Amino acid sequence: MAAQQLFQSLALVPLAAYALAPATSALSTVVLVAGTSVVIKNGLAPHRRPVARFLGLFLPLLAFLAAGSALSALLTNRAADSFSSAFDAALVALLYSLVSAVLPLVALFVSHLALQHVEPGRDKGYTALLLPAWLFALAGIVHEQAGIGRLGWWVKPFVEVEDGLGWVARLGGQVAVDFAVAAAGIALGEVVCSTVRRSEDGAERRDIRLFDESDTDEHARRQTRRPVRLLLVLLLAIVVAPLLSLTSRPPSHPSPVDPTYTYPPVKVACVVPPTNHDHGRRELLTTLGDWLAETKIVAGRGAKVLSWSESAVRLDKGARRDEGDGWDAMGQQEQRLLRSVADVCDMYKVYVLATYLIPPPSSSRRNKKLLNVATLVGPTTDADEPSVPNLIWSTTKHHPIPLVESYSHVSRQLSAIGSTAASLPLADVALAHAPHTPSPHLTPLQHLSLSGAICQDIAFPSLMSSYALSSTTPSDASSRNPPRTPQLLLSPSLVPPSLPGIAASQLAQARARALEHGAFVLRCDAPSSGSSALVGPHGEVLVRASQAGGSWEAEIRPEQAAARHGGTVLERVAGVEAGEKRWIGAQMRVLLGLLAGLAAVRIVEGGEVARWGREIDSTSARARVRDVWRTTKVLWARLSVRESEEGMGRRGMPSEERLIDVE
Repeated sequence: MAAQQLFQSLALVPLAAYALAPATSALSTVVLVAGTSVVIKNGLAPHRRPVARFLGLFLPLLAFLAAGSALSALLTNRAADSFSSAFDAALVALLYSLVSAVLPLVALFVSHLALQHVEPGRDKGYTALLLPAWLFALAGIVHEQAGIGRLGWWVKPFVEVEDGLGWVARLGGQVAVDFAVAAAGIALGEVVCSTVRRSEDGAERRDIRLFDESDTDEHARRQTRRPVRLLLVLLLAIVVAPLLSLTSRPPSHPSPVDPTYTYPPVKVACVVPPTNHDHGRRELLTTLGDWLAETKIVAGRGAKVLSWSESAVRLDKGARRDEGDGWDAMGQQEQRLLRSVADVCDMYKVYVLATYLIPPPSSSRRNKKLLNVATLVGPTTDADEPSVPNLIWSTTKHHPIPLVESYSHVSRQLSAIGSTAASLPLADVALAHAPHTPSPHLTPLQHLSLSGAICQDIAFPSLMSSYALSSTTPSDASSRNPPRTPQLLLSPSLVPPSLPGIAASQLAQARARALEHGAFVLRCDAPSSGSSALVGPHGEVLVRASQAGGSWEAEIRPEQAAARHGGTVLERVAGVEAGEKRWIGAQMRVLLGLLAGLAAVRIVEGGEVARWGREIDSTSARARVRDVWRTTKVLWARLSVRESEEGMGRRGMPSEERLIDVE
């Protein structure tokens, strides 16, 4: 590698550390993509062999970007309690960053190598700018399907409303954000390359004085014009599009006897026992009695939906067998825990998300792994069995944190209560009437659609677009139209205080998912992490808990969520019905839509549309239009005659009347 190329690659290390840090803005990634694109484009010299170009540029660039992302991880976090030394933490950060940087680099390299096969003198147009961006977005989906998730991804998910990228996430989710940021970065890199090339060509012309400067300058300006236009369009969209309202907020008037009555706000809460303050991962030593006592106190203050933090209680024994479904497949300790939680739910008429760790069945091959479970328990109704608690749904942690949670098992199949692979549970629950409700016997119960994602699962947009409708959803008249997406997503987590950067990134993921699906997200984390918060449907943090610890409550209005109004634009275009399985996820549908738009751009700028227009004979086209118009008028006249005859009692087609000559 040349010395200049080496220095350019080394300059990406601090840039990557800045762009990948959780404290920076998402727009800083545009500069990172632009710098990487410039290095790749300058390094792929046409006179060198492809293999030598790839090995001589890809591997050092990958090492530099991995070092930059690992540096950002170490700067925003401290040595975790899970590692024995700071060296182990640095090694894990480097390996994780190395894996995270492979696919985006491959996407940029493949796109630039493919575009180099185009004739050098041919104007590539907007295709050269949008094709790498499309491959960049595809790399994000592949990266997620590999099990790593979007945590640590190049494009930071922190979608602030002030940044102007919120509407992009609502239109197409994280895929659209990746595409927009990559397109802006590629365009910026092309402007930099064209500017540098023009200055170098100008210096050569001043030395040689043999070329026509006007033609060369016009060609250089033409090459710069398209990326500048693309940057201006993206800038205009960022400024103007947030002013447009994408979701409706209709008021809710459910009472048939009093149309002016609206439901009061629903109070949700995060439960934190007093013994759980500022202890990091030692909260696993907190007993079940501590959690139940604090749950009763918070429920007594009027909270309707309560959530524990991740892995609140650790059980000693798991399921007694692999057979059965739902309640029958649970072990004695798990059943005892859920019965205790159900007693609190029956006492206060509330819904509690209980979280716990249990060993898998003894017959399982993974008998040394633990199940990270979250089960939503509700008050018992008349239709339920008295001896069985009302289990709304249950889910396990689908994606444990790589290299950290090696103790965690992936999932278990309990389809009766919504615990399935590659899907999150979804259920519609009826909330008890608030105090002082006018005519409670005539006022319908308020309904709320609930789902849950444990910790790292929030970093997988594809998982958040697939919901399994729980069989516990009531079949009364108020729920004939089952929910498509949750109005409230419960996200228990447990980030140690030594990883504040990871906690900030997961909170950013929660904000991105709330914005994409138009739902509230209740994130209940360890008190010392400082990332426990209630996120609104627009991605804004409504309430954020302090690091001092303690339980906290907040109020939401379910009618502001988009689940009951057809969903956001992302859900209407790429969402899936509750419980419906498709081989192509919501993200791939958005990506295919972007590919169709890219193909349309290529057809227009390639001249095919103009050529088709020239091939059309205007005279024959006008004649065909006149024939179609004449035929349409005749058919309309016949239809009018038939309607008039039917009005006089006649049926069928209008008949012709003739005079008969009689001799």
